[in-house]
Amino acid sequence: MTWGNPEEGDYACVKQLIFPMQLIENLDMERVAFYQRQMADGVIPTVLSVGRIDFRTTCNRFVQDESVVLKSGCAITLQSFLIDGHHKLYAAGN
Repeated sequence: MTWGNPEEGDYACVKQLIFPMQLIENLDMERVAFYQRQMADGVIPTVLSVGRIDFRTTCNRFVQDESVVLKSGCAITLQSFLIDGHHKLYAAGN
């Protein structure tokens, strides 16, 4: 997910990455279906993640995606490591 567009004059362009700590194969699909029904009824789920902001300059050789480069010459990525709520997030994504 990306916010902002440097080509349109936005100052900041932030890319968000979510890293789940469980494999899809380990999820209980009945629980996923339960959360899908809840979301269909209007319930907004909550998940827990630990995040960090990765801020790099364009001279860094690891910046591959030019869409996240700012006018100031920097790239920002919000990295979220999912701790709890894997079933909810999977249900929301399907």
